[in-house]
Amino acid sequence: MGRHQEAIAEASAAVDLAPLSSIASYNLALVYDAAGLADEAIEQYRKTVELNPSSLDAHALLALSYARKGMYEEALECVENRALNKNDASSRSLLARVYALSGKREEARACLEELKRDGQSPATRGLVFIYAALGDSEETFACLEKSYEERDVYLIFLPIVPEFRHLHGDPRFVDLVRRIGLPQPRESEIKRAWLP
Repeated sequence: MGRHQEAIAEASAAVDLAPLSSIASYNLALVYDAAGLADEAIEQYRKTVELNPSSLDAHALLALSYARKGMYEEALECVENRALNKNDASSRSLLARVYALSGKREEARACLEELKRDGQSPATRGLVFIYAALGDSEETFACLEKSYEERDVYLIFLPIVPEFRHLHGDPRFVDLVRRIGLPQPRESEIKRAWLP
């Protein structure tokens, strides 16, 4: 809903109540991430990984946060620490996103083509994030429309996903958010920490 300060307060209260809960820690990191608070998100993802080293999601989002912040070596190291399985589509998708965010477009596209060639093309959700990270608006919107047709529950997060922020002014984005039934992103409350 774009109510970042309230979300941070609630997620922080959960961490205060359960300081050893990796789930509470992860949720606070997600809230910081959505608010565009790069440093806070990275620190909280690190804490989550310390609490639960086997959390693949925390490793993945920490890697993406590093890449968005321009900490490319840390991002790639984090992907490697995630026990990257080259035969796993979600791992390859993550690597493609990190490459794209790191400016390694050729490597990102190579991962994407490898996924398609090997018949490992990730779900539409995985593709949309890769295309968004590459800045390929046409493919991003094609995947978003497919996700909409498939009624992918993840679309409820569309207005707060950092890789989609550059699309907020596009009439297709505005229309999709409207069709989903979500309020339009309130740019005044969205920090630009993740944007180049």
